[in-house]
Order: sequence, then C-alpha cells, then structure tokens
Amino acid sequence: RLLRTLRLLKLLRIFRSSRLIHKYRADFSFSFGFMNVAFFAVLSILTAHWIACAWGVAGHASSFENSWMAQFRGDDDGDDPVEWSINAPKNQYLIALYFAVMTLTTVGYGDVNPKNLSEYALLVVCMLMGGFLWAYVIGVVCGTVANLDLVKIRHQQRFDQINTLLVRMLVPRALAHKVRAYLFQTEEVDRHVAYASLIAHLSPGLQQQLCAQLLKQNVAHIHYFTYRSAKFQLAVFKKFTTTLFPPEETMETRDLVVIVNNGVLQYFSDRWRICLRGDALNHDFVLRQPRPRYAARVLTYTEVNMLSREALEAVVADFPDEGVVFLWMRAFYELRNRRRDGGRAGLLELTRRRLGPDARGAS
Repeated sequence: RLLRTLRLLKLLRIFRSSRLIHKYRADFSFSFGFMNVAFFAVLSILTAHWIACAWGVAGHASSFENSWMAQFRGDDDGDDPVEWSINAPKNQYLIALYFAVMTLTTVGYGDVNPKNLSEYALLVVCMLMGGFLWAYVIGVVCGTVANLDLVKIRHQQRFDQINTLLVRMLVPRALAHKVRAYLFQTEEVDRHVAYASLIAHLSPGLQQQLCAQLLKQNVAHIHYFTYRSAKFQLAVFKKFTTTLFPPEETMETRDLVVIVNNGVLQYFSDRWRICLRGDALNHDFVLRQPRPRYAARVLTYTEVNMLSREALEAVVADFPDEGVVFLWMRAFYELRNRRRDGGRAGLLELTRRRLGPDARGAS
C-alpha cells in the first residue's frame, strides 16, 4: 500500500505541462483572462480529485464499520439505505468526489460525515485548504471578469460622466437624447483608437508589418499610399485620426483625405454620389488649392479615418525620397482638375501660370 501511495508522486509531472503551455501559447489567441479562468478551473478539479482520493484512503484506513462508508452500507436485515453498493470502487470514488466538491465549495450538506478521529483530522485540513483555495479562485475569477474588456469599461465610465453632465446642466431632452444615442455608437470607435495606440508597444519591425497589413484594408483606394516604403506607411498610419459622425451632420472635408470605415455618407465631387465602407474622398487633398467642393452629408452613423494635408507634409519632410512621388501626384491632380474644370482652356491657363508670360506667345 505504501508503494502504491508513493506512485502518486508521479502526478507531479503535471507541473511540467506549464513548459509546454509557455512554448506554444503564441500559437493561440486566448486572452490572459481566459487562461486564468481555465487554469483555476483545472486547479479546482485537481484539488477536488486529490481530496476525494485522500477521503477514500481515510475510509479504508480503519474498519469499515468505523468509517464514513458505514452509513451507506446495508444493515444485517439486508435492507440497504441506498440502491447501490458502497463496496464498488467507482461508487466509493463518486461519493468521495461529491464530498470533496461539497467541502471545497463550502456548501456542506452534511450527508457524508466523518466517523473517527483520523477522518475528523483530515476533514479539518481539507476545509482549511479548500476554503483558502476557493476564496482565492473566486477573487481571481471576479477580478478577471471585471477587467476582461477595459475599453468597454472606459466607454461606460465616460458615458456615465457625460450623462451626469446632461442631468445636472438641465440639457433639453431632445438634445440629451441625441448625445446619448451618439455615445452608444462610440464604443467601436474607442476600440479602433485604442488598437492604433497599442501598436506603439511593438518593435519597429513588427509595427511596420502590422501597419502594412492594416493599410491594405484602409487605404486600398488611395493608390499613392499603396506602394510606399514600410517606414513611410507606418508614419502615415500614425497620423490618421478616427472620428464618428451622427446622421444629418455635415462633414467638412477641405484639406483632408477621408476613408469611410463604416456607415453611409453623400459626397459631391463631379456629381453627388453615395460613399460606403472602404471608399476614399478627396484624393487631390495633396494640392494646396484643391477643387472647391461641397461638404459631405452623413446619412447614418459613420466612422471615418482622416488625414490632413499638413500632417502628410510633415511626414513627407521626414522621408525626402518619398517627396518626389507626391510632387508628381500634385502635378497629376492639378492637370486633371484643370482638364475637368476648363478643358483645353484650363490647361493653357495652368501652363501660363506655371511658365510665366512667355507661354502666352507659344500658345
């Protein structure tokens, strides 16, 4: 029996599994919150199993009539108090496991009781260990669940603060309704802003790779951003700002390139058109005097990424090699706009303005 007990020490090999978890955890997308809950769930199951094993050993350490198993044994008249036999090992383990879970979770139904001093001593140790472990598990799980989504928590706190402002400042009901409806839609925008700031915690190389992947989704329609260097794309990505506009609001787009993330808006360039997710507005924002245009009209709650010309010029100043491309882009959009606005006369006027009075005779 002693040798069998010593074989239980082989169970300590289970702690080596943590090495495998640390080795392969980068292949899984589980959050730390999920892993913490899963770890303590497994720990609780193992503890209940060990308590059940100890309780079973205690039941066999003394005579059958003087152990906790006696209450499940039939009397001499053959009348069993239960329909199953406690002599079966699987039944003994099931009752011991039931007792272990009941002790670990501090429920205490009282239908499985110790009968001798050794069982009482073991029960005291189990209650102390189980009570402390269960309290720790409950604390960890509650803390994990409470902090599982920090963006959502900050969003809710901001909503409560602004809602308190609306109540205390006696804001009219109609306006307060618009403000609250807008705030309900900003949670996803808060996530995107938080994701953009989290990239700064990565190494420069990983930032560039991740930025290149994200830009494929956001600026696919802006061709002069597509084939630039990874460092330049990362610098441009950090200059984008994310904003949410409510329905029936006017969006000023002068000197801005606007990329629609979600929502629907109406925009006038050569004609009125509907812009959906992925569309880009104001490709010619690189010009210092872009074509005059109407502001965009928002039709639904619309999330957009915006980049100003000043921000782009600041980035280009740090990357002289990329500046040549944008000089060509300015020339291209200048010619295109003149052709659209005035045809051949517009192109001649642009030539005179660029080359000076001598160009008049040549024309």
